[in-house]
Amino acid sequence: MKVFICRTDPCMSRLFHRLGLFICCAATLTFMVGCTVSFSRTEDGDASVDASGFCGDGVLNGAESCDGTDLGGETCESLEYKGGTLACDESCLFDTTGCITSICGDGLIDGDEVCDGDNLAEETCASQGRGNGTLSCSDDCLSFDYSGCQRG
Repeated sequence: MKVFICRTDPCMSRLFHRLGLFICCAATLTFMVGCTVSFSRTEDGDASVDASGFCGDGVLNGAESCDGTDLGGETCESLEYKGGTLACDESCLFDTTGCITSICGDGLIDGDEVCDGDNLAEETCASQGRGNGTLSCSDDCLSFDYSGCQRG
């Protein structure tokens, strides 16, 4: 959190003057995306500007989903992925590219899978146009294994 306090002086910003606040010419404020800025004025004429809570400060603030390594306790699993590593991007939004959408071998067809183990989504050799026999799932769950099918 940064706090800038200036005594009122003849050199003032018109914008801050309209707000009833004064800021020294020497004060330099750098505003960042997502920055929360509050202005206040004390009884003795001091004006203060509080610029805090911006994306990239490493602290989860306001509407940010995350900030740096602060993921707010979220994980790939809490976001309903199968696993993996959750990260935070430069815009303080979750980066789910490291999250796993499916796990081949868990018996559930998800992600890019067309089958998973014995779960063939009710497909058969016949429904696949491969005759009779026993349809199975490939080792990577991305295609069917037709080696047990026999054209008749």
